[in-house]
Amino acid sequence: MSSENKPEITVKLLEEKLAASVEKYWIKFSNIVGSENYDSIYFLEGSDDQQFYFTRSFRYNAFLKIFPVNCGGKKEVISAFEEVMPKYGEYYPGKKLPIPLFFVDRDLDPYLSDPQHQSKHLFETKHYSFENYLCTSSVFSLVCQTYFSRKVDSDYIITMQRFEKSLLNYTYTCALISAAAIYLRRNNGVLVSNDINIDRLLKTSYDHNTTKFDTTELKKIISKIRTRNTALQFSIKKIKPVIEELKNEHPLTISRGKWVLGFMIKYLNHVKAKFQAQRAGGPVSSLPIDSAIPILSEKAECIDVDAFIRQHFSL
Repeated sequence: MSSENKPEITVKLLEEKLAASVEKYWIKFSNIVGSENYDSIYFLEGSDDQQFYFTRSFRYNAFLKIFPVNCGGKKEVISAFEEVMPKYGEYYPGKKLPIPLFFVDRDLDPYLSDPQHQSKHLFETKHYSFENYLCTSSVFSLVCQTYFSRKVDSDYIITMQRFEKSLLNYTYTCALISAAAIYLRRNNGVLVSNDINIDRLLKTSYDHNTTKFDTTELKKIISKIRTRNTALQFSIKKIKPVIEELKNEHPLTISRGKWVLGFMIKYLNHVKAKFQAQRAGGPVSSLPIDSAIPILSEKAECIDVDAFIRQHFSL
């Protein structure tokens, strides 16, 4: 390519590119406003969040027109919020604008003194993440009855009791990992999520209602933590004060939602196979995660989520 065809790099060009980068969500919002009439624009962490919040919204009004913007993480949703909201209402005079709504997971922020954003346009989950809403005994019961055609009898009651015990054991174990994450972040340490393969780390027996750490895998993870955080001299003993601090929290609220959802789906498939075997039926199809989220979202009780959505659409 000759030098004649190359764009001239000027201060103005760099400033324009920087402005476009900084205001990418406002530009996105403006483009949507100019393309079609939507009731709302949802700024979301990812596609799984979209399945959940769209399902909850359409339960009340199937005709809502919502445009999703999947931002790719919580920080990006907050960036979108900080960028769009100061300008919302000041532009497009006389035009009915779609309502911008922002949805984020709480994560472990309350235990880390991370800044909280207060706005009627921003929703933050009361649990670790939206997936935690889906992983309750009531949702489990409704799925068993609705999709697995399970009658409420003595065997069913036993199944429910076993699930509740298994869920408590699993989330308690996950909460210990959350305690380690809180300790590390409070001390400027690092916990890399890819270092943890939860299926290898936690061994669950669905028939015996137990979840235990795989000691070999646990030692590998501790070794990686120590390598990444040499100054902290990390050990299990050091997280005990955090565990004590969290003792009054329900373990479901502080367990990573994606892990608990994975457990829930596996347990449902385990129970479904047993129900099918008892009826001497044909082959059993599993409940994949891509279809599980809308199915479970439909059955979940999400009072705070629903109240947030309804206030904006007079539902």
